[in-house]
Amino acid sequence: MIETKVPMDVRTYKAKLIGPFTTRQLICVSAAVCIDALLFFGVIHPLGLPIRLAVFGLVFVDFPIIAFIAEPMGMPMEKYLKNVLWKNLITPTKRKAKSSIPEPKAATYTSKEQKQSKSKMAKLVKTHPEYKAYK
Repeated sequence: MIETKVPMDVRTYKAKLIGPFTTRQLICVSAAVCIDALLFFGVIHPLGLPIRLAVFGLVFVDFPIIAFIAEPMGMPMEKYLKNVLWKNLITPTKRKAKSSIPEPKAATYTSKEQKQSKSKMAKLVKTHPEYKAYK
């Protein structure tokens, strides 16, 4: 009987598209290769730049594209960069405290409302003596 490893959490499984590459990895690598070909045949070869300089330039261009293959802390790179930039650049590290805390407004009742609430409470105490407050 053939045995295979089954991941404990099915959500962490990454389906392979071609060989060892997932869809995300294949897209990033193919984008880097296409950009390298365009740069080489469009800029480097016509200008006759030395091959060492060409390799350094292509690696410099490829590094940000290939970086999107990585998944730091289980997040895709674009979500991770969004969170890091949001936390470090947009939201302040120190919050400004408000100078005063607003006081709650006291409830103002008319004499008619006070009388009605007292009569309601009196009726409740007659029917439910346990509602009566201790004195």
